Amino acid sequence: MVGFLYNKKTQFFSLFNYNPKKFWEKRSDYIINDVYSKEKYRIQEKILLEYLKGIQFSTVFEFGSGFGRITKLLLENFKIKEYLATDISPKLLSNMKNIKKKYEFLETNVEDVTEINSTKKFDLVIGSEVLMHVQPENIKKVLDKITDISKKHIVTIDWFDTSSPKIKAGYNFIHNYDKLYRENTNIINVVQEIIPIEPPSSIFHAKKK
Repeated sequence: MVGFLYNKKTQFFSLFNYNPKKFWEKRSDYIINDVYSKEKYRIQEKILLEYLKGIQFSTVFEFGSGFGRITKLLLENFKIKEYLATDISPKLLSNMKNIKKKYEFLETNVEDVTEINSTKKFDLVIGSEVLMHVQPENIKKVLDKITDISKKHIVTIDWFDTSSPKIKAGYNFIHNYDKLYRENTNIINVVQEIIPIEPPSSIFHAKKK
């Protein structure tokens, strides 16, 4: 069962007022200019890099790539021959111009994570702080979609707290990733790596058969 808690006011906002496309387009300037400047994201990036060194991949599909924070991190640290980055916000993706100049094989596409429709499969499917914004009624469908386009690995970073889950706003949800992945018959194993930042975050690594 998906685990999330909210009060009546948040519940109303979540179910009736949260429109992801409008929300992320409106929030794009804040994301680019402020939110990822915090030190906790350098910690997150360091732990993610160390974790990814333990798996093999040369093709990458990134969902919810935003302006390219994780995109750039992977391209600068791994030998990648094919990379497709998608995001719901055209404005955020437009900020990848300089990255695309350096890595000509990098492709971008405007796409809602709930509507992923790729005919290609990739060694690694990755998303950072994306699934936590997927509404509970859509999360299983999204996980099934990203599992389907992965050849080997699905790696995600998301807010996750089992002890006292809280929802600070109607666009944040805590999902039971381990259980949801294990319900997919194409997944053979799920690994969780805790990232010691606030709010509590984890890397979830689902391995394909």
